[in-house]
Amino acid sequence: GDVKRKFGDSHQWVDVFAIVPLEDCDIAREELCSQGHCLLQCISDEPLSEREQHFVEAGPQVDFVGVDHRRAHVLQYRLLRACGDIINKETYRRGLQYEWIFRKRADILLRQFPPLHTLTDAAVYTAYRDKDLHIAGLNDKMLLARPAEMAHVFALHDYMTNADNWPMLNFICSTATFRRTQSRFSVSKLANIT
Repeated sequence: GDVKRKFGDSHQWVDVFAIVPLEDCDIAREELCSQGHCLLQCISDEPLSEREQHFVEAGPQVDFVGVDHRRAHVLQYRLLRACGDIINKETYRRGLQYEWIFRKRADILLRQFPPLHTLTDAAVYTAYRDKDLHIAGLNDKMLLARPAEMAHVFALHDYMTNADNWPMLNFICSTATFRRTQSRFSVSKLANIT
């Protein structure tokens, strides 16, 4: 609902694509798809593919606060990959191209959004800092980019679960891949996240 309100004034239409864990399917259908165009896909967390299981057991450590997050990353980026797949299918089916792709977690309330015409760099825009002080790793609470840039986010699952790429993975330095936006917008102007 809040995504449509934020974009509705300046754009002709907004499509909502929801990729959620299977156990959240009913509530997602009720909350996201009851009032308009919504494509919902529900994905089970189990089983992990052979490549996913290998990453969880032997891949690079994903450790921000003394807890191994490899399984959580696999599941999170699996959902992102599925979202990219459904957007690509819908783009092809309808013969259209999306101007922007905005990804936000379901537990995030978006209060404000910058005018899109001010976002001119070919970049993935993300909140620089929020109440959780995500200042080292990628803040995944909201991501905004044009399709060409968002394709890199959608491809991360396959890239990170390919063992040939593990020497190049450095999750702590992931902010080098994503443009921080603090220099241009204060957090309250970009996304006042609660």
